Amino acid sequence: MSKSFTHYYKLLGNRKELSFKSLRKTFVTLVNNFTNGQGEVITGHSGQGIIKKSYHDQTVFDKVLDDFRLIS
Repeated sequence: MSKSFTHYYKLLGNRKELSFKSLRKTFVTLVNNFTNGQGEVITGHSGQGIIKKSYHDQTVFDKVLDDFRLIS
């Protein structure tokens, strides 16, 4: 799947370099955010240390915080 993702993304003509690793990091970051720091249960990683060190994407995290709105 990783080669296919990269291949089809390049066909879109976007100039930004993106690979399957980028998609994986975004997914793990979002899962970790939406599970309140319990992402390892879903992703199968051994703990938060691995997620924070290898997968946490601060720009995605910041965007989630910027777009957050309380429902009233």
